[in-house]
Parts: sequence; C-alpha cells; structure tokens
Amino acid sequence: MNKKARYAVFAVLTIAVILTLVLSFSTPLLYSLQNDPSSHSSKFHDNLEKSRYHDNLDALKKQAINSSLDIDPELQELIDIIGPVSLTLEIHDIDEARRYLEMFGERRASIKNLIVKLDMEDSEIQELEKNTALQKQILEALLETTISLDELQSMEIQYYSESTQEMRTAFRMRGNELRKRVQNLNLRYRNATENVATVGSRLGLDVSKNKESADRVDQIVQVIEQPLARDTPVPSPTPAVSPRPGVTPATDKNAGSGNGTVSPAPSQTQKPGTTTPRSPVPTPTPSPAVPGTTSIPPTIAPTVTPPAQPTPDPETEGATGQSSGPGPSPEPGTAGVTNPAQPGEEGKSLSLAVMPETGEYGRTIEYSGISLTPAGSTTPRSENNPVVLYIDGKPVSTTATDRYGFYTMQVPVEHLTAGTHSVYTRSPTSRSEARPLMISPAPSSLYLSASNPDPEGTVFFEGYLDASDGPVARAPVNVDSGQARLFTVTTDDDGYFRQKVRLSPGRHTVIARFTGEGFPISPSESDPVIIDIPLFSGLDSQTRPVWFAILLAFMGVMLVAGVSLFLRGRTRDATTAPSSRGDPAGSSRPGVAEVPDSYRQQWTRTSGDDVSDLVALYARMLREQGLRAASWGVYQQLAKRIANDLNIRQYRTLTAREISRSCGKQPYSAAFTRFVAIYERVRYGGKESVKDRDIFETAMASADEQVAAGRDEEADKK
Repeated sequence: MNKKARYAVFAVLTIAVILTLVLSFSTPLLYSLQNDPSSHSSKFHDNLEKSRYHDNLDALKKQAINSSLDIDPELQELIDIIGPVSLTLEIHDIDEARRYLEMFGERRASIKNLIVKLDMEDSEIQELEKNTALQKQILEALLETTISLDELQSMEIQYYSESTQEMRTAFRMRGNELRKRVQNLNLRYRNATENVATVGSRLGLDVSKNKESADRVDQIVQVIEQPLARDTPVPSPTPAVSPRPGVTPATDKNAGSGNGTVSPAPSQTQKPGTTTPRSPVPTPTPSPAVPGTTSIPPTIAPTVTPPAQPTPDPETEGATGQSSGPGPSPEPGTAGVTNPAQPGEEGKSLSLAVMPETGEYGRTIEYSGISLTPAGSTTPRSENNPVVLYIDGKPVSTTATDRYGFYTMQVPVEHLTAGTHSVYTRSPTSRSEARPLMISPAPSSLYLSASNPDPEGTVFFEGYLDASDGPVARAPVNVDSGQARLFTVTTDDDGYFRQKVRLSPGRHTVIARFTGEGFPISPSESDPVIIDIPLFSGLDSQTRPVWFAILLAFMGVMLVAGVSLFLRGRTRDATTAPSSRGDPAGSSRPGVAEVPDSYRQQWTRTSGDDVSDLVALYARMLREQGLRAASWGVYQQLAKRIANDLNIRQYRTLTAREISRSCGKQPYSAAFTRFVAIYERVRYGGKESVKDRDIFETAMASADEQVAAGRDEEADKK
C-alpha cells in the first residue's frame, strides 16, 4: 500500500469517527437552572431570586403563545365583521347576511390556521376565536329561524282559506316555539359578545362594532316578539262543538286573524220559532309588517265542502307517490314505514317545506310540514304520528307529529355529495311531494403539524380539517410520506385528528390529504412537513448504551488498524526488492518505481559490489539498455554511496529529492542536487536526445567526483 492509499484510509476512518460521534450525541443542554447565577447566592447575585417561570414552565409558554402583535390586524377584521352581519339581519336582507357569514367563515379559517401553526392552544387568542365562532353559529341560527318564521307564515296564508280552528292553533303554537328559540339565541349571543369584548380589550383590540351587534340583535328579537304581545292567550285544544240544527256558532273577535275561538251558542235560552241573529264578522285591523312576520289578510271563514274523490292518475301517482286508495304504494327503501290505512284516515296528505332549499357542508336544513286531509284539516289521531325524511330515497331522520299534526326536523348537511337531491317525507299513510335540495361544494383547508421526534423516532402528528362553515367531522384523512402511506385517520367532531407514528431513520416529507369523497367539500392537502429522524434512533434506553459501547470499540479497532498500516509502510525493511516498487515508466514519483525486467539482471550483477568505475557501468548499461536505464543505474550507485556515508538504512524507500535534501550539509550536496535534476528530466522526460545525454554525463562525472572526494575526507577525519 503506497502513501496515498494509506492517507486516504486514515482520512476516511477519521471522518467516520467524527460523523458517528455527531450523530450519536443528543442535543446539548443550552440552559440549566443549576448554572443560572440567579439560583445561587454570591456577592454578585445576592439580590436575585428564582423567576416564577422556574416553578411553572407552562406560564412561560402561555406568555409566548399570547403574543398577538403579528396577527392583530386579522383579529381586528374577525371581530369587526360581526357588525355588518347583525346589520343585514336587522334590515332583513337575507342574501347579504349569508354573504357576510361566508366572509366571516373565511377569516375565521385563517385565524384557526395561525392558531394551529403557531401552537397557540389554550391561549386567549384561541378563546377569542372560539367565542367569535359561537357568535357566527348563533347568528346563523338566528338567520335560519327568521327564515323559518317567514316560511311558516307563508304556509299559514296558503292554507288560511281551508284552515280550521285546530289548524290555526297549530300554526300559532309553532310560531311561539320559534320565537322562544330566538329568545334563547339572544341570551347566548349576549354572553358570547361579553366574552369577546373582555378578551379583545386585554389584547388591545377595538370591540365597539362587536358590542353594537349585541344591541342590534336585541332589536331584532324585540321586533320578532311583538306578535306575542298582541295575541290573545292560546285556546284550549278542546274540539269544536258541532252546532245543533237552528243554532249558528258565534265568531270570536279574533277569528279573522286566525287566533279566535269558536263557542257554542246558548241554545238553552232560545225560544221556539225564533232565529238567532248571525254575529257580524269584524274587519281585523292590519298590523304593520315587521321582519320575520307576515300579516294575514282578513277572510270570512268559508264553509268547506269535501271534494269528490279524484280518479287515480297513473302518471301523477307515480310522480308524487300518493294514491287515492287506502294508502300509498311502497317504495324501495321504505319497508316497514307504510302501514294499512286506519278507518277514517283515507286521503290524508303530508306537506313539506325545506328551509333553505340550498346549502353547503355544515349548514342546518330545516324540514317541516303538517299532516292534512283533503278538506284542509289536521288528521284525526295525528299526535305521535311517525314521519320519516328521505333524501334520494334513503331514510335520513325520523320524528313524530305533535298534537296539532305539525312536525319539524333539523338535519345538518354532512355526508351528501354536491348537486341536486330529491327530498320527501312519509308517514304510515301518506307521502309528501318531492322537493329539490341544492347542495353547493364548499372549499376546505387542511393543516398539519408534527412534534420533534423522540429518541425512539416516534413523532406526534396533529391536524385540522376546516370547511367554509366550520370543522369537518368524521372525515377520513390520509397522511403520506413521499409515495408511502403512513396512516389514515378520521377527524373528531371538532375537525381535529391526532396520531403517533414511529418513523424510520432518514428525512421524511409528510403531507396530509383529504379526497372529499362522500362529502360536499372540495379536496385539499396540507403544506409539506419536513421531519429528520437520526440514524441511531429506535433504540430503547436500556440497549442504547450497549450499542454505543460496541460502536466505540469498533471505531477504536478500525483506528488502530489504520494507524498500524500507516506505520508499517513507513518502517518497511530496507532490503525490500526493487521489484516491489512501481513501474518507472508510468510512475509519477521519481526513485520509487519498479525496475523493468530488461535491466533488472544488469542491476543484480552490479548491486552486490561497490562499483568504483561508475563511468564503465554507465557505458555498459547505455550500450545494452539505453539512456533511461543507464541513468537509473548510475543514480542507484550514487544513492547507495551517500546512504552509507549518512547511515540511511531505508534509502530505497526515499525519492531522489528526499536523498538530495538529506545531504544538504555535505560538500557534494550541490553537485548531487544538480545531478538529481538532470536525472529526473532524462528518466521521466519520455524523449532521449544527444544533448540530454551529454548534459547527464557531465553531471554524472561531477557528482561522482564530488561524492568520492567527500567520502575520502570523511575517512581521513575518522
């Protein structure tokens, strides 16, 4: 092994040792309480005490995550957008209110992203975001309740000419229920607004617009509650008494508005042969139109004649699912719902109102209606009548009618695809007409964060899936590293997902993906997260010291082996044959090349004896082998003489220049140095010329003479 190979092996071993130590050692402790001067008593720090952060490190974390200077503008926009939402609700602009609510959802998603990325969990900023989200949820519920009131009153007008006292009471009870819900929403909204104002003031934000929204909501609720102040008490649901012949029922003063009662005439005071005068029907005073309410036009209650039973139409029957017979035909997926009609229940109909008729993921759709007979009255024994909601022929929700035949269901949009869906309801004896429900695709945002790997290479992943209207619950999320699937997880009810995974050593580029399959939500993926796992991770605390000791022992053995090889080459025995050296014709290091076979025999004949006549040796080798071989033989003789004089034992392992430097203090140093320069030019020049031979012979004669003279002087001194 030559010197270059030995140096290369030594360098590789050294680099391997350094890299192993760097990868093996853990991150150094940059701060220690024991080294803190404030924790020791000294003449320089007598007045210093331990900080409260030493006792409670969580307090220091909260101090960091509550720093909101960089996101103050976005927080300000988030709490300011509530003002326009409440204003549009106050002026009853439904479309504009929905547009502002969508804008609010986008800004809230941006804040939620910052909370996840900046690790602001359990901070005041997260509390502010949750309260503003609660405000948005309440405003959406208030908007939908207002729409429900409008739809209810539209239905009341639609059936007013056919309605009975019992049906009018059902409409009124439903309206009272919605107004009570509005009161509850108002109380919750005021509490959420107070929380936003408290946290926003601590963060230095302007919460004036947010506070104004609470006053606007109060005004909205007051306007909605106005009909309650004018209405008479709710009548008893006792069935109306059929008048006897010759008796005309009296009409209450509120009968025209749908809020009156029917009382039997005092027939016991009527004299035979007399006619009871018909009570005049007063004209009701129209009330001013207010948001969420609709005035009912004055109408004299007509005498309703049951219509004739229509002839069944196959096309109509197939389109609506209703039949003029005892009951509707069963449909696929409705087994167990349709029962034989009970006596007196033939010809029932079921109404359905969808509010709103369009929505997206997270929106709550209200499905309501009333069970009616063709005559327009509520069906007999309609209380606790089961009603099943179907979307695209699949049962989704079940409820029961109240004692007035009214039913309502609130179903959030979740596992539905984007597009138009057919919605209808069924009772045991009837089915409603199909209504269209348009579901729009909602954009989604997916966020992913990862903790630092522990010594075993385990990483804790956490993420959040958000749509325009809030978190996406129970949705599958795929987490991939490159082309490999790490795991698939399902989000919780708040849209979060968490998972611990043990990764292999190396660099991982992790991305979370949501396909949107089965949801009215567009696909999305998170930003890539780069994770580096150390090479020696995955070892437990018990076996890690053992493997580390084995590694150190292996590195020590390799280091000793490399040093031994290096020293062995340096101390090679001087009697090594020249044949073990490199090829002189191709070697780049003069003096250590292998002797060619062409003149190795010539060297063998002369190397054993001290050739005194160097010129004769040169002439013989020049004639037999050429100038290059002759120059090499002359150099070997001169090097041997100098090595004997200077007691150099391994002179054959040295180059010509190294031997020249060794004799720097000798009187023949200049002559030998000049000879070495000419020898290298002849030996490795590649061309032989007469001029080079003449110069070499002159230098050879001078060096031979000077070396011989120097040896004689040394002999005389001794």
